[in-house]
Amino acid sequence: MRRIAFVHPEGNFSNNPNLRGLLCILAEQGYEVDYYAEHRAEIDQAPPSAGINVFLGRNQGVVAHDAAFLLPSIERAPIAQSALEAVKHLPKPDLIVGIDRGIIEAAALARAWGIPVGLISYEIWFTVETSAAFKAPEIEACKDLLFAICQDAARSEQLCIENRIPTEKVLHIPVAGRAVRNIEHTSVIQSALGLEPDRKLVLYMGELSGAFAGIDEIIESTTQWPDSWALILHHRYGNSAAMPLLSKVLKSGKKNVFFSPFQTLPNDQMGQLLGSVDLGLAFYRPSPGHPTSDRNLRCIGMASGKIATYLQHGVPVVVNEIGEMADHVRNYGIGGVVKHGREIPELLGKITAGEVKLSSERCHKFFAERLDLNKTVAPFLQLLSPR
Repeated sequence: MRRIAFVHPEGNFSNNPNLRGLLCILAEQGYEVDYYAEHRAEIDQAPPSAGINVFLGRNQGVVAHDAAFLLPSIERAPIAQSALEAVKHLPKPDLIVGIDRGIIEAAALARAWGIPVGLISYEIWFTVETSAAFKAPEIEACKDLLFAICQDAARSEQLCIENRIPTEKVLHIPVAGRAVRNIEHTSVIQSALGLEPDRKLVLYMGELSGAFAGIDEIIESTTQWPDSWALILHHRYGNSAAMPLLSKVLKSGKKNVFFSPFQTLPNDQMGQLLGSVDLGLAFYRPSPGHPTSDRNLRCIGMASGKIATYLQHGVPVVVNEIGEMADHVRNYGIGGVVKHGREIPELLGKITAGEVKLSSERCHKFFAERLDLNKTVAPFLQLLSPR
């Protein structure tokens, strides 16, 4: 097994340190890696290393060099012999892996090529939040899985129920990148925003819209923050994507809420942003009825790349009650846990510079022991190269 293909409709591996790291590890191990995704102009989709071939198109579904659909009706019809004709111009892999809903097309291609298929699950789609018709092709695609990758026991249990996957086929790999990052503490953000160099900063990075991000309660809490602290907001795809929230914040007249001076940053450059901050925020609020932001967030577990990125760079994290990760934050002393944003001011008032430094060291230790993809990827590599 030397060539592995990935089908990823979302196409945002550059903003997913776990997926990017996995692709690079496979290339370093000598595998030829093919990555199929939709073209997205707002993000970097260049191959992250030698040995990784990125094929992009402009429409829904897996598409090849010329943006022609490979299997345009896969969600509406079963695989047919014509699929072989559709993929004859592509390099045949030894294994194909579907990422989230990409499993539907990956499974169809696997049957056409006569090769094994695997699943990487970052999002769990629940039948009760979508429909039986929506889930049917996903369940069908998972019938003959060689393996499935999920993040932890709680999420795997839900995935197995929803997609009818035997539990023994699931590997646990938390969402995280590779190796701890030792970064120098700077005042780059303070300088860019005209703040005093010793101003302490709390960072919220990621999606800045929707109730599921807890943004409203976080911003509202800033009216009670100690004067020595300020909130920095960094949208995962740059400030232009955060314009609605930016307008809202400006109209509110808040004096200690600022937008990051950086546009979108790949994971290997996150140190530029994180080097100036003292704490990271990661709130998850289930939104009843939403297909990816309700039950999927209730079992967020070890699936937060945002939290993992903070810890990887030695930045203590403040989270709300989100289950397993909240327990780890408490038990390992790597930040703080609050029930609601209104508790943030009291927490900030108790934090000293010495505590931040000590927590930072613990963050690196926790990441190295529990999250580092260089370590957690081992069962997957073993599966690919059985003795």
